Amino acid sequence: MYTYLMYRLKELAIILILVGFLAYLPSFFGNFVWDDEDFVYANKYVQNFQLDKFWTENAIAGRGKMSNYYRPIQFSMYSILYKVAGPNPFVYHLAGVILHITAAVLVFIVLSTITKISFVAFLTALLFLIHPIQTESVSYISGHSDPLYVLFFFLSIFFFLKRNKRLLYKVLSVCFFILSLLSKELALILPGIIMLIMLFKRHPDENQDPDIVKKTHLHLDSGFRRNDVLFIGLFFLIDLLYLISRFTFLKFSDISQYWIGNPYGEHFFIRLATFFRTFFTSLGLLFFPIDLFMERDFTVPIQHSLFNPWTAGFFILNAGIIVILYLNKRQATKHYPLFFYLCFLISLIPYVGIFLLNGIYYEHFLYLPMIFFWASMLSFLSGLISKKILKYIVGIILILYLFRSYVRQWDWIDNERFYRQTLSHAPKSIRIINGLGMTLGEKNNCQEAITVYKQAIMIDKNVPNLYHNIANCYVSLGNNKEAETYYLTALKINPKFTFSAVNLYRLYLQTNQKDKATQIANTFSLLH
Repeated sequence: MYTYLMYRLKELAIILILVGFLAYLPSFFGNFVWDDEDFVYANKYVQNFQLDKFWTENAIAGRGKMSNYYRPIQFSMYSILYKVAGPNPFVYHLAGVILHITAAVLVFIVLSTITKISFVAFLTALLFLIHPIQTESVSYISGHSDPLYVLFFFLSIFFFLKRNKRLLYKVLSVCFFILSLLSKELALILPGIIMLIMLFKRHPDENQDPDIVKKTHLHLDSGFRRNDVLFIGLFFLIDLLYLISRFTFLKFSDISQYWIGNPYGEHFFIRLATFFRTFFTSLGLLFFPIDLFMERDFTVPIQHSLFNPWTAGFFILNAGIIVILYLNKRQATKHYPLFFYLCFLISLIPYVGIFLLNGIYYEHFLYLPMIFFWASMLSFLSGLISKKILKYIVGIILILYLFRSYVRQWDWIDNERFYRQTLSHAPKSIRIINGLGMTLGEKNNCQEAITVYKQAIMIDKNVPNLYHNIANCYVSLGNNKEAETYYLTALKINPKFTFSAVNLYRLYLQTNQKDKATQIANTFSLLH
């Protein structure tokens, strides 16, 4: 029986691998898009294999920029790939797909270990694998921190489940948790998931019927073992140390400065109320991933008061779901739906607004939560309807999701198409307009690029990047006078914008204006 079970698990894992490569076939033909410039091909630390820099500086310091991203594992991976294959986007897309598939296989193994129901575990992993929302984390190279941290996240859970067998498994569980945190800070919620596992785990009595134990593998426990309390305490201690580090010597920039003038960034209760609103957006995207796009901050309605229908709806809906799942009497799946739904809610905690993030809402926020959401729904439905009917329903959904994923990947694999598609939803996004302009410039369509940049200046005239990029276009067109004007304007707006200083210095040298070149070099210390 054990041999057959292992064979079955391997067979289903192979199916996940094959489906994964099929599902993300279009992504292999993609280019570098948007932040990939800062993250990969223009990042000097990545190019020069300076791995030590990723542990002590902000993620895009190698691009000469400041952020509060701390991603040493992700950028170390990029640097290794760059050393092996250089700026070849295919290699990075391949790595992202492999990471995502590996995460899906681990999800399947861990859920099978917890529930002993491979049917639910497999369908959950399959939905996680091909859901169209996932393209934001898989087809987008800079989004690979999501599959990376979730992979380590479930490795940590896997060895946690086996912790009582060998001391090594405890060590591995802790190590993979740390690697997950160093891949992305969202792994902070792992101790909460582990606490739920311990609350719902089984401790069968010696005289308990083994058949009953098998059917109710996961049930409410009366308490923790002492060793378990110490072990979970270690996880929370790691969380605490990580947070202290990120708010002290690993705090590279004050993210609150980004939100100055925006009530969302200045008031916690506004962020919390907005989360209650976006919760319903998440549910809509999980079931109906039709309108997928970046820059959702331009479309999310910020809630200025907690007293609104969305807040009431959030609590009424979740209270109702929890009660229904708690009262679930079906023996085979008695506690799984509630367990996974609580995990789903815990996985959303990073987005309630306790800590400021770089955006109000992104589709990749659901990369991890959707695992627990689908596990809860499928384990509940498997007790309501026959497996055969459920297979047909999920099969139809998977086909529709696969088609939608292909369409969405079509947006991601071409820079210009991606920017234009995003602008159709967020026409006032400066960074998307700027990205479109840069793409047009790279295609030697400089006149249209200049027009695009000037449209962005009409929205916000205080962005030095726009003037800098217009100047670059004028250099390409041979209009050095206009180029000089726009470089100087960029420096007037931001005297620390050294990109324009360097290019202006080069322009002066190329046009034999040595006095001006020396002056700009001395002003911005370019010769030191």
